[in-house]
Amino acid sequence: MSSTSDITVLTGRTASALVRFVTQPVDGDGDGGTPMIDADRDLSPEITTLADGIVRLLNGHGTRRCETRLTRAVAWLRIAAGATRFDPDAVHEALAEMRVPDDDIVDFCIPQVARQFGDAWCEDRCGFAEVTIATARLQALLIRLQPHGAEDPDGTGRTALLMTVPGDHHTLGARVAAAQLVRRGVAVRTLHAAHPDEAERALADGDYDMALISCASAHRLPAARTLCEAIHRSARPPRLVALGGLVLDFAGDLQHMTGVDIVTNDIRTALALCRARGAGQAQAAP
Repeated sequence: MSSTSDITVLTGRTASALVRFVTQPVDGDGDGGTPMIDADRDLSPEITTLADGIVRLLNGHGTRRCETRLTRAVAWLRIAAGATRFDPDAVHEALAEMRVPDDDIVDFCIPQVARQFGDAWCEDRCGFAEVTIATARLQALLIRLQPHGAEDPDGTGRTALLMTVPGDHHTLGARVAAAQLVRRGVAVRTLHAAHPDEAERALADGDYDMALISCASAHRLPAARTLCEAIHRSARPPRLVALGGLVLDFAGDLQHMTGVDIVTNDIRTALALCRARGAGQAQAAP
């Protein structure tokens, strides 16, 4: 648990970092449509409000302390994603100052903030446009954190085919999963709104250790099952077929309903099972 003095220092750093990325100039058109600020507009009230919001979230309205560094980082990123301006480089720098590793940003912070925005939209606490902009900003941060030439810690050269089901417009979760795989040395090919025949062709053209289906809605489970059936009947089926995404909030036997080998949002669990199956197949080979 951080001391009160640690929280005070952290608050000052994050507030100043927020001021930097809200006020600093942005070149070009704002990096893919990020809203720009009118040069004639007085931003000091907004900056003060946002900084005060960070202080309240970090210190609990003056009486309550946040429990973990990641909790503070999620609260900070939630405010940053809804700010007037958003610069991925400055946000990454601020999170680094908070001593949050890149893996934790990808594995925990971004998914948590995305879920908070989604919940707020479902509860009519924010509009669709706000959620859309925040999601695009989180995706920009995810791209900023994409490693170049990630190491393969096991030296196995694993490969994965990641697919979203047709009609599923929530793709941030799939992009997070892809980033998590790449950071663990897995070569990933992504098919958005994948149709069964497209999945079969992709598997026939490649040699994939695992196939992952991302599904955000229970209404899309029949499509996920059809996709899984296509994967199993392909000429070169992978060792493992996994289902993940927001659909895991649905109460039901998703493994039986879709025919996948495992239902999980934990990439490490899927990779561990894939490795185990690979080892078993190697031992069984003549």
